[in-house]
Amino acid sequence: FFVSEVISESELFDAEAYYENSKKIAGIVKIADGIAVFTDPKRSTVYLGNVAKFDIQDSGKNLSAYLTLAFELENVINQLSLSYAQTALIIVGNKVVSSIQPNKHIGLDINISEENIRTIIGSRSGKLNISGREDYYITVKPFPSVDLIICLLTPFDVEYALFNDLQNKLESLNVKITLSKDGINLLGVIMVIVLVFNFTKKITKPIIAISAAARTIQNGALDQVVLPTLNFGVSNEVQILNNAFKDMVEGLKEKERVKGILDKVVSQDIAKEILKQGIELGGEERKATIFFADIRGFTRTTQNMDPSDVIKMLNECMTRLSKIIELHHGVIDKYVGDEVMVLFGAPIASDNAAINAVVCGLEIIKELNQWNVIRTAEGLPQVMMGIGIHTGLVFAGNMGAENRLNYTVIGSNVNLAARLCGAAGPGEILISNATRNEICVRDEIEVDDLGLLSFKGFDGAEQVFRVKGIK
Repeated sequence: FFVSEVISESELFDAEAYYENSKKIAGIVKIADGIAVFTDPKRSTVYLGNVAKFDIQDSGKNLSAYLTLAFELENVINQLSLSYAQTALIIVGNKVVSSIQPNKHIGLDINISEENIRTIIGSRSGKLNISGREDYYITVKPFPSVDLIICLLTPFDVEYALFNDLQNKLESLNVKITLSKDGINLLGVIMVIVLVFNFTKKITKPIIAISAAARTIQNGALDQVVLPTLNFGVSNEVQILNNAFKDMVEGLKEKERVKGILDKVVSQDIAKEILKQGIELGGEERKATIFFADIRGFTRTTQNMDPSDVIKMLNECMTRLSKIIELHHGVIDKYVGDEVMVLFGAPIASDNAAINAVVCGLEIIKELNQWNVIRTAEGLPQVMMGIGIHTGLVFAGNMGAENRLNYTVIGSNVNLAARLCGAAGPGEILISNATRNEICVRDEIEVDDLGLLSFKGFDGAEQVFRVKGIK
């Protein structure tokens, strides 16, 4: 058997009762001798078919199974309706279950009244008035024993059938031409859409990549910027944008490289101050704490050392110092051989400049002591420093030549801090009376009063204190 589709997996009618009440055809498969007519309520479809019985055994039990094979009556009637350009009705049990009209869908409701149905059932042919239109009808009852009637309707003006047939063919031709034209137009639209999509994708893909690169730059990851490789031509706008973006990234990388070098040469605080005020010669008077630290016995210690070893020792020493200085908000002004000059309170003012400087000095002495333990174990000479700290008014700003300048502080108070450093012994921190009287220093720092000391270049004596530690 050829099965087009499974009509239903559930029973649409009582197949067993139909089979048992019908005559049988003997054979390998038992088949009822008759035609079954049944409908599918869910689909409003009429089926014609027959039932076969199968005797099977399952687990020692004798069982019977019934298989219904059927076809849709509407499909057959529809072909007839189309061939003869007539409307067809399928009537089962005094009810129109389906209607087929030429060039229209199966199952279309054409509003057949109960009176017209009685007329159709009562005679094989005649004249009807359906929805204001006169029709001739003829009925066929294909199976005398089955309650099934097929009715064909023909319009009253059948004499115009040739004209109507020609008109229908012209309409069909017009529909085909229109569909062909619309198909060509649709094909053109699809081609345009495909071309536009590909062209847009070709443009938007690099733009999306450039946008992602911009976000990467925003996050500061210049080394992770990835730009597309394009071959649009030098005059293409996207190519120009991509090339300009590449140049910008290279420029930013170069600036970052220079900035990285300058950060090692110029303090970030000084750089910010220069950017804020502009690169101009001049400055302003402000209060600051000046800090000097110098290696004691440097000449004697290094006279027999290889120059490369001297540089290595200085670099390691200053590296250890710089970390502590930055931790206590100091700004390294300059390195002069084995000496370092540090600013507290300049270029950024701070009420805690003096206490920060003194604590910084104590931490440096502590760091050097720990480092010297390592150096002694390695057979290297110890590095001892003397520190001088003074607080007072200084002139701070950009000084030097217009084409080469340096942010620094000058004044007698700077010189006094240098003199204090020169007077300090190895591992000693000397501070002036001005620093001693600053906020927190008097209350938190323990000192020894060294009395009045005279310094070269200063007329009067200065009261000096030796820092012992934190109280």
